Amino acid sequence: MTRIVRTACVAATLAGGLVMGARMAPVPSPPRLASVALLPEGIPASSFRGVDPDRDMPPVDTYQDALAAIHSRFYGALPKDPDYTADQVLTYAAIRGLLGSLGDRYTRFLTPGEYKEMMDENRGEFSGIGAHLDARSREVIVVDTLDGSPARKAGIKPGDRIVKVDSTSVTSLSVDEAVKLIRGERGTTVRLTIRRKGVAKPMVFNVVRDIVEFDTGKTAVLPGGIGYMSLNSFNDQSDRRVGQSLATLESKNVKGIIFDLRSNPGGLLEQAVAIASRFVSKGPIVWIKERGGKPESMDAQAVKRSAGKLPIVVLVNKYSASASEIVAGAIKDTHRGKLVGSTTWGKGLVQTINPIATDNSAVLITTHRYYTPAMVDINKKGIEPDVKVPLSEEDLARYRQSGQLMKDPQVKKAVAILSGK
Repeated sequence: MTRIVRTACVAATLAGGLVMGARMAPVPSPPRLASVALLPEGIPASSFRGVDPDRDMPPVDTYQDALAAIHSRFYGALPKDPDYTADQVLTYAAIRGLLGSLGDRYTRFLTPGEYKEMMDENRGEFSGIGAHLDARSREVIVVDTLDGSPARKAGIKPGDRIVKVDSTSVTSLSVDEAVKLIRGERGTTVRLTIRRKGVAKPMVFNVVRDIVEFDTGKTAVLPGGIGYMSLNSFNDQSDRRVGQSLATLESKNVKGIIFDLRSNPGGLLEQAVAIASRFVSKGPIVWIKERGGKPESMDAQAVKRSAGKLPIVVLVNKYSASASEIVAGAIKDTHRGKLVGSTTWGKGLVQTINPIATDNSAVLITTHRYYTPAMVDINKKGIEPDVKVPLSEEDLARYRQSGQLMKDPQVKKAVAILSGK
């Protein structure tokens, strides 16, 4: 079985993370392209007679001719990008068009910058200030800061609005564009101008960037001795952190575990299998099937078993996707615990990463389909919870930001189930 990895995706764009293979599979040659029907002015059609485009016009030549025509004849300015040349921008657009024609939303192209960010997220750490920004807002608003992060140490608080990064105004930039300005090499300083509610004048913070681990979740003990832990993504650090959380909760003699996977877009498949193995003692965690092949099982790893026989409830919602669905599906199909919440996203596809060495970009191509232990195909269907409890995304965000878990109806239901009520 090949090693599988993924890219993180913001819920606002794909509403689901990707599970993919790190196997550097060769990219097959694309099919040859037919010639264009219309001929450029001044070139007689007779000069093209006898040419078989499928035989004599390799795709790369077709592309080069089209690119040359743009350079020589296009009436207008070529695209500009601060990071890439015009030819790179045009080439990346062509690749995206090629992949878009496949009709698969998960098969996509990553620029060198996007590919680097994906690998940073897979490693579970990055160099920056450690602040969560609201991707749904038109402003650059701080949602939270990570424990021990440079942002928290500097005094930046949830609700702060970042209006300037160094000398650049970010009021007209997207959150992603602002993040690129805020992140930087460890030890360098970024100057943030912030507006804070209740403070008349803008506040300026000089924040020294450092290596920051992605916040993968929280741990708490709820009334009745019920343990709670959340997981926000599946990266290289996730299984280790889940193990630490379980050890902490078990040391406090909790009576059951609530595992919160709501709005978790997914991540590394190998991490999903390892984490599910902490609850499921044996048998398949997930089945993986290549095109034209037979399903192969990825079985529970006995060495990972750490949660004993503690009862478990998994919280899921419509943005629980990919690796989250693998864990939830394994726990449901093996009757190891209950699922509470709403139907999950429904991503049963696996992507393989194909790095492009010439410029460090990458192509993500769907290469596998996966099934739950009971061989259930969840793609575009999702996983139905055992107990449905409605909760809006706005309410979920409010409960999480306030830390008032026991006001969350889905958490309350999970506590009731584990308490035998």
